[in-house]
Amino acid sequence: MFTVSLLLMGTSILYLTKANLASVIQMLMFVVAISITDSLYRLNNKIWNITLIIINTTILSVSHKIASKELSISSIIIYSISSVIFCLVARSERIRKQTYI
Repeated sequence: MFTVSLLLMGTSILYLTKANLASVIQMLMFVVAISITDSLYRLNNKIWNITLIIINTTILSVSHKIASKELSISSIIIYSISSVIFCLVARSERIRKQTYI
């Protein structure tokens, strides 16, 4: 999960000359959402994981609002889908860690 974060940070640094401050902030908030999902996901706690999806969707929506100065329903739907994907990836990581222990 952290390699994805580093890849995103590297991409933002590469395009720093073309990017403005708002898009860099959006990339940083995207990395924050990934790290929150990776550290706070719990395997069998559905209420907590739904709360985590809402937190991630809020973070990503706010970052989109900062970067593009507008927010639409379609972008909120896209970010909620990506939050679910974050949780599925975190779930597979946790299952893999529990299998090896």
